[in-house]
Amino acid sequence: MRVRSGRVGRHRRAPRAAHRRTFALITAIGLAAGVVVVVLPTADAVQASGHDVAAWNPGYSWTYASTFNYNDGNGTNVTINENVTYAFAGVTTFAGQSAYQLTLSGTITGGSGNANANGTNVSLSSFSGSVSGTEYIRRSDLALLQEYQHQDLKAKAAGLVGVTAVVDLTLTPAPGWHSLDFPLNAGDSYQQNEQVAYTGGFVYDAGSFGSGSSPFDGTFPFVGGATVSSQTITVAGSSTATDFVAASSSDGSAVDNQNWSPAHRNVVKEHLQLPMGSATLVLDRTLTSAALAAPANSVTETITPSLSCAGNTVTVAGTLSTNASGVPVSVTLDESAAAVGAGQTVTTTTGTNGAYTATLSAPADSDGLAKNGSRGNWGVLVSAPSAAPTNVATLVVTPQDCSSIAYTGATSAPQGGTATVKAKLIDLATPANAAGRTVTFSLSGGSSVTGTTDPSGVATATLPVNGPVRSATVTASVAAASDLTAATTSAAFTVTVDPTTTAVVASEPSATIGDPVTFTATVTPGIGSNPTGSVQFVVDGANFGAPAPVSGGTATSAAISTLPLGSHSVYAVYGGDANFAGSTSPAINLNVHNPLLPTTTSSTPAPSPSVYGQQVTITTTV
Repeated sequence: MRVRSGRVGRHRRAPRAAHRRTFALITAIGLAAGVVVVVLPTADAVQASGHDVAAWNPGYSWTYASTFNYNDGNGTNVTINENVTYAFAGVTTFAGQSAYQLTLSGTITGGSGNANANGTNVSLSSFSGSVSGTEYIRRSDLALLQEYQHQDLKAKAAGLVGVTAVVDLTLTPAPGWHSLDFPLNAGDSYQQNEQVAYTGGFVYDAGSFGSGSSPFDGTFPFVGGATVSSQTITVAGSSTATDFVAASSSDGSAVDNQNWSPAHRNVVKEHLQLPMGSATLVLDRTLTSAALAAPANSVTETITPSLSCAGNTVTVAGTLSTNASGVPVSVTLDESAAAVGAGQTVTTTTGTNGAYTATLSAPADSDGLAKNGSRGNWGVLVSAPSAAPTNVATLVVTPQDCSSIAYTGATSAPQGGTATVKAKLIDLATPANAAGRTVTFSLSGGSSVTGTTDPSGVATATLPVNGPVRSATVTASVAAASDLTAATTSAAFTVTVDPTTTAVVASEPSATIGDPVTFTATVTPGIGSNPTGSVQFVVDGANFGAPAPVSGGTATSAAISTLPLGSHSVYAVYGGDANFAGSTSPAINLNVHNPLLPTTTSSTPAPSPSVYGQQVTITTTV
């Protein structure tokens, strides 16, 4: 029986007590025939590091020589030798999932041992027989979906009595025996948690030892860890570099160690130990041959990037070997390891020289394996049905969500002042996850300040703006967290001179024609103090005199005495300096008039003289 790699810690229900212990052994033999794991790497694919999953093609087959030992601890200890071939039979849909169908065929080539039959220890020998069956493997990650095997077994008891048995067994793992978590790298570790249901039965005829039949069914669980390391071993006389995957149940009672060879595109060696109540089943198998026929047509596949945070847009691209344009191509990211049928599918067509391109979103879902450095490793299937070829590669999604940040705050402010800075953080996989994050705002050549994102992902802060006046950059950034990638963005920011206001007054508001008049401008900064520079006074729209220097915040013009009669508009223009902006005062009006004529004034009281309390009239003459 083929047992997928990494599936250890299984406990099978013991055969019913009514049947003899000798034929419990026959049941165990049926369960163990032909253990094989079939795995392929993707050639020429740009992947996250490691050996990746690959497509299987017509003409592929693998043959294994296996040695099976069953020891019930009560006198039954038997070893069986087998050769079993697994051959590619096509692509189909099984339980709602895209799957490879394999046919199984092989022989039981020998064996020996002892069995306890009703208290009598009986030697067993001359094992022979055949193995057949069908297996369904999920295409996206090579997880076992179901395996059925039929065994026709022959042996001799006590060297004389012929024993025949027919064993049928179906294994149906849930959610699928995901024993190799692609891509494989030395140092990887991940968890296994499967429930494998088995059903079937056997019929036997042991001559004088008896005959009968029995169904068997049950479930064996596996909860434990797997680790990956590099190991070079000898396979079929050749030194072979492999990924050594060591898996064991949490209590150590079950072990499944396997060597996966990229050169052979399969597991080439496995040691499996399964506790079965008081009994132990041990299987050792070695690849003896593999047929890997090249397909008539092929399609390449590259995922960019193949190591991604969740929510990122990834590109799947490749070329059809026929170079034909207009061929429909289907690209599917399969999440059936988490939920049957889940995932994304996009369709496209080949263009020039058979090239195709499609985009997918890296999912935020977990595959449940808790592999170091990833939350989910998802197979991406590419198929061009009309041209036959298929391919598959793995997208590794890290524990972090992707993020982006956009700056939406002020882009200029005067030196010495402040700026209201603002940015919006987006979690591309889980939008609500953007709340409560710290955003750091930094001004190049200046200071920094932090703000916290609100439920919409927006952070706001007040940033001090230091001098000098310059073209600068404001940066908004979020540091990486265990669940979110770092994000940063920058915008041009201008540190401007400080604003000012200017006012002007005349030395007298109304002047006699010919009298000298001066003008004084007062420059008041909005930030800072002691502006320098000069002020140009403007009278009736024309510059008056040379610019006057500013000192102590004021500037005074030269005197002017040539203004004609009438009203004159006067304003002052401050030209600014390196630190202060220029400004223009509101205009004032200066009235120039003729000189006033001399006058005399006299007053006469009447009556005069007068006494206290008497009414007096005063007459004034100008």
